[in-house]
Amino acid sequence: MMDEMMAVTVTPAPRSRADHARDGATLEFRHIPQRIGVEEYDAFSAVLLPGLLPATGRHIVSLALARLAGAQTWAHASQALGVPTGSRRTYRRITQRTADPEAFWEAVRALAAHMTTRGLIDYEARRTALTRLREVPGRVLLPILQPAGQNLTWQRQRHAAAWLWEHLTGGQAKDAPTYAEGWDGSKEASIAFARGRFHAELSQEAGDALLSWGRQWLAVQGLIKFRSCPDRW
Repeated sequence: MMDEMMAVTVTPAPRSRADHARDGATLEFRHIPQRIGVEEYDAFSAVLLPGLLPATGRHIVSLALARLAGAQTWAHASQALGVPTGSRRTYRRITQRTADPEAFWEAVRALAAHMTTRGLIDYEARRTALTRLREVPGRVLLPILQPAGQNLTWQRQRHAAAWLWEHLTGGQAKDAPTYAEGWDGSKEASIAFARGRFHAELSQEAGDALLSWGRQWLAVQGLIKFRSCPDRW
């Protein structure tokens, strides 16, 4: 099904080209987020995927990176990046094809080189570590929410953990481990609405503070090694 999606969006580069692109590289599946960062997408690929929502385009580019790293099919790429089964969309309605497939793959190669030069990040290890962060401690979240007049609730503590999941792993907030637990009988639609509102109401300053704490939390786990890594998703 992923192959169907990509057949509509971009024509895969010949395997010889992909293999050549990764000669001598060390980029592995674990170094690729499920969705590349916004800034990297804008800088390398956005112009080559016109008409796509940024979230969709970022996911497609991550899958393309996985192909360069060795995934034999688009479905394999999705599995290799740890995308939950329920989030493996086909994007069948996408009808636009990139006007320049070669330019697209050149951009993907350039992004892979950029990631390697910048310093590879183990996103798989981050996901594994963050499965233990089901909610942000109240003592941490309260001073972050107070300036905006928001109260501390256990729901917001969990939404904050999901926000960090998205911004530190490149995954989707809805797939964060915190939502795998019971929510006191709340319906999925209600949880999704509250999650969206939390994201929308979190100011830039509050987000920066929350992200700073999240990075410190990862540092304690020994997972922050490169200060230059882009964590705004």
